Amino acid sequence: SFRGEQEFTSAILSVTQAKAPKVLFTSGHGERKFDAARSREGFYEVAESLKADNCTVEEWASLGAAGVPEGADLVVVAGPRTPFTEPERDVLKKYLDAGGRALFFLDVEFPPGMSSTLSDFGLGPLLASLGLKLDSDVVVDPKNTLPGMGAETVFAKSFRSHPVTKLLAGLPVVFPLARSVSVTQAPVPGWKVTPLVETSPEGWGETNLKDLEKSGRPKKDDNDVKGPVSLAAAVESDESRPSVPDGSAKAGEAPKKKARVVVFGDADWASNAGIANAANRLLLSSAVNWALERESLVAIPPKNADQVAVTLTRRDIGQVAFVVLLLMPLAAVAMGIAIWARRRK
Repeated sequence: SFRGEQEFTSAILSVTQAKAPKVLFTSGHGERKFDAARSREGFYEVAESLKADNCTVEEWASLGAAGVPEGADLVVVAGPRTPFTEPERDVLKKYLDAGGRALFFLDVEFPPGMSSTLSDFGLGPLLASLGLKLDSDVVVDPKNTLPGMGAETVFAKSFRSHPVTKLLAGLPVVFPLARSVSVTQAPVPGWKVTPLVETSPEGWGETNLKDLEKSGRPKKDDNDVKGPVSLAAAVESDESRPSVPDGSAKAGEAPKKKARVVVFGDADWASNAGIANAANRLLLSSAVNWALERESLVAIPPKNADQVAVTLTRRDIGQVAFVVLLLMPLAAVAMGIAIWARRRK
């Protein structure tokens, strides 16, 4: 893909922005690595995309931290395998309540010793406070599966209206193994939740994980999450919320910066092995730039360079050769003679 227009805009941002956005990847919970190792499951390509969009990328060990480091513009939780502690969760909640931005890539992962319920990585209460629920299921969609792949590998091409999905109309996104991200039944005051990517109406969230693991042939029943199932969701705080987390605002106090969060029920789709599939990279770029409130970059997709072919007949080639090899040299000689003759006079 041709990223010239996006690179040009990024170059302008690097000059006009007061500072490059600082992106922190949490560590200490088995998250995906973003170093130069370039393993298939790593997030090296994600980090490089962020750097190309004029961001700085750093690792943040959140365990024992009193707060998110000063100056952080975006926190990324990239496929954890073990739970966050309650103090860590409180730190993240405080950060979001103050207008922070975050991306969560949360995999299908079983806690040690359990095979029937998926881990919420200790983030369930945090997501619930935003109006989201991380379901204990595996999303299947018989209508949208890839040939030769298992039922758990789905592609989605149904998108809700949102800045993140503005450029995705008609383009599929591939999720190798995903769980659903649902909106809680009771809305949470102060937060606006929008499902982003959904399966077809025939898709569902399979909750009978034992049978799915044994047979590989899921069957829909009343216990499953009904379709269409949401695979990702965006959350934005109400701009009218006061600028202090506890809600006690003084008269005339300006609204605080709006928090923005995007939660995905899978991390493999954005891994080094998955980011090149279909419109995956476009979804990632749109989610990052929306979270960072850089709508100018959200609106510019990579474009395929047009290839122009010129077909010439023998007659055309002869005419070109006549003009280039004979007519133009003769014209240059004639012009030289004319100038020489004029100067002689």
